[in-house]
Amino acid sequence: MVCACCVPGVAVLLLVAAFLGLKLFGLFALCIPSKKLQLFLSWAATGVAVLVGAVGVFLGVAANNQALRKWVFAQFIAAMQTEGSAMRPWRCGIVGDVAGDLLEIGPGPASNFVCWENNTEITSWIGIEPNTYFEEHINETKTKFQMGFPTSLKWYQGEHLDVPEASMDHVVITLVLCSVDDVDKVLREAKRALKIGGSIMFMEHVADWTPGLRRQLQDTVLGSFFYTFGDGCQFRETWKHFDKLQGDFDVNYTFAEAPTIWPISPQINGRAIRLS
Repeated sequence: MVCACCVPGVAVLLLVAAFLGLKLFGLFALCIPSKKLQLFLSWAATGVAVLVGAVGVFLGVAANNQALRKWVFAQFIAAMQTEGSAMRPWRCGIVGDVAGDLLEIGPGPASNFVCWENNTEITSWIGIEPNTYFEEHINETKTKFQMGFPTSLKWYQGEHLDVPEASMDHVVITLVLCSVDDVDKVLREAKRALKIGGSIMFMEHVADWTPGLRRQLQDTVLGSFFYTFGDGCQFRETWKHFDKLQGDFDVNYTFAEAPTIWPISPQINGRAIRLS
């Protein structure tokens, strides 16, 4: 797991890497007989060094600027909502079968609306979202898919759900628990909001469940990038938190490789039905 204090260190490492890379290339270039090739490679190396250095500077600045992280995250996630995304059918296969009153924790740009475009059995939707930079994107998505049910937004964190007890048929949580402050508290609040027989439907980024290179990268360099560009998202063993619900819930989930880039493809997907 990567904490905020690790990010500036990674930023410094990137800046040092950019500087040393240029120095080493300068020595290597002396061995190249062609002046044109030297010039071309010099420009290419400089471009890469500038890019790496810029990422390092951004990481250093963003680590101490929550508003910047939230704005960047909102723009990036909204841009990822493309028509041909392989994640759409994957997502809809997990959260598409719903009815009644829905509570969604962390809807982001309302990515799940596409799954409910023609759903006439949903009676209401409440979104709990702490990142106000998503408001414009949520409104655009709502208009695009013409939701046929009333919607409302509340701008606060999932640890404090301002909804009546036992009032919801489903709580939807997709790609959210990696960035909350207290996973167990969010799940306790979800339980409080659910009716008996209601369910938590979830699709979550997780730490790789098998030891190896990917888990090592998630715990180090990749984790720092993900924390910054993912607005605090961390690779967690989230399944352990759902395991704690057994007894009060009938919890079923699967470990899966989502159709996305390799470092962040490990997921758990499933449903937890409230029993008591």
